[in-house]
Amino acid sequence: MKKYSNADPRRPDAVVPFIQPKVSEDAERDAYGLMATVFAMMGIILKHHWGSWWGLIFSMISWANEKQTTKAFRQTYTSMFFSILGLFINYLQTYYLRR
Repeated sequence: MKKYSNADPRRPDAVVPFIQPKVSEDAERDAYGLMATVFAMMGIILKHHWGSWWGLIFSMISWANEKQTTKAFRQTYTSMFFSILGLFINYLQTYYLRR
């Protein structure tokens, strides 16, 4: 019995093997910076303590993974500033409500 008939559209000689594309290292660094900014803004706008803490953690990871030759440090320091500002706003509000 024939494995492939004339009506079968699959051809084993036309199969192209899958080659996984190379992912640059900058993509992971940008993801940490984006998550740091999102969590920091969530901490400021929605007043979530955990959002500011996660923003600070991700901004530190982004800062640690930054290359010396990279001039795009503005996003890292902005997300770090926003997360510290979010922590300050959240905990200062809690401090004044206890008084």
